[in-house]
Amino acid sequence: MEPIVLFGIQFTFCLVAYAVIAWWYVAPRLSRLPRELALVPLVWVHAFRMVGGTILAPGGTGGGGEPSGPLADAIKQRFGGFAPFNEQLSTAGTTRFGSGWAWLAVAGGKLEVFSTANQDSPLMEGKIPLLGLDVWEHAYYLKYQNRRADYVAAWWNLVNWPEVAKRYEAARK
Repeated sequence: MEPIVLFGIQFTFCLVAYAVIAWWYVAPRLSRLPRELALVPLVWVHAFRMVGGTILAPGGTGGGGEPSGPLADAIKQRFGGFAPFNEQLSTAGTTRFGSGWAWLAVAGGKLEVFSTANQDSPLMEGKIPLLGLDVWEHAYYLKYQNRRADYVAAWWNLVNWPEVAKRYEAARK
């Protein structure tokens, strides 16, 4: 199914369905919540868009490879090199039971790899997300069926390292 384009942003059918459900069910109830709690869904949607929107390069446009500069140095210092980092993030994604995410984030000024269940975000733990690997079935099932490891291996070819490096620089400030 072709994505729906609104305001120049591509939306998949699943995302549109979630938005309709949220509008129908959640929106009328937000007025009953304390003002701070009403902002939580907005923060998460913004964070999801921030992480998912530009960290992947469209196919054939130069994604993949390895990072360079300060991000590459930080990966080497924290994980011992790109290969061990790649293995750790891949393992976090392939071993996540059920749906969720594998993340590269900044926590306490240091890089960290971990996974979260379902829609949980590093922001919920005070961490700054740099790179998110979506391991919900909707991300890979049509092409890879139950071969999550194959999906994760192919995902590395799309990472937009210059964008991830920008996020790393911003997180360091």
